[in-house]
Amino acid sequence: MGQMDDEFYSGVDDAKTSKSKDPSERTGRIVVRNISFKATKEALKEHFEKYGTVQEVNLLKKPDGKLVGCGFVHFADVAMAEKAIAATNKKPFLERPIHVAFAVSKKAYVQNMENNARQRFNGNTEDEHKPFKRDNTENEEKPKEEKQKKERVNRNARLIIRNISFKATEDTLKEHFAPYGDILEVKLLKKPDGKLVGCAFVHFKNVPMAKKALLNTNMKPFLGRPISVDWAVAKNKYMQHMVNQQLEMEENIKKEESDSDDDDDKPPLNVSSEDIKDEVKSESE
Repeated sequence: MGQMDDEFYSGVDDAKTSKSKDPSERTGRIVVRNISFKATKEALKEHFEKYGTVQEVNLLKKPDGKLVGCGFVHFADVAMAEKAIAATNKKPFLERPIHVAFAVSKKAYVQNMENNARQRFNGNTEDEHKPFKRDNTENEEKPKEEKQKKERVNRNARLIIRNISFKATEDTLKEHFAPYGDILEVKLLKKPDGKLVGCAFVHFKNVPMAKKALLNTNMKPFLGRPISVDWAVAKNKYMQHMVNQQLEMEENIKKEESDSDDDDDKPPLNVSSEDIKDEVKSESE
């Protein structure tokens, strides 16, 4: 068992792909990914032993001894491993969702890849019919997932609205901006006690729609108050902007202090240095 990470492949995404007539391809060994770097063998074993007898736990490491975020857990039988996968896959462990599946031997994985390659070039056989049918289902769902992902990542079409009336609701705000395009999301910011802070985000389907809304609503009244509308900036860019502003302000203060010091050394306006010397001399006499 000491060669667990050498004998088994850790890149399998779905336990279904490990079904085979060869028993060595479906054992009580599972692979666990996205493990916290704070994890230990003891903590991982304690997390999984509630689902059955754990024979071995192995956390994979780099040559320098650092964890790679992946490990293997070997149960006494397949039934225990199946129970563990069903109960822990995509569930938190040390505050991180872990991905759990059956570990497949490298030999089986390579054989599976070769079979898939033959299927692409030689067409379907009777034994390959079911995997082909499952792939069709995945292909039907893929366009929907890609569309949803595309809508989520288009963060450039998001506006920030300030000085909003406390009488506003997400519905009234959406109704106010709806004439300018398709709105994906409206979010009114609130304090921990649930009260509004007078600020919100409106996320449009695309940038042209957001631009049209900005041009037509900025500094215009909404529920009796002029609202300020601008492009929403990503948090990391906003923080960098704030840092730059702070550095610029400190630089200006230093410059002003430097100018002030120079002014102290200069004589007052319309008064020569000789006049000052004469004045000091007369006072001393």
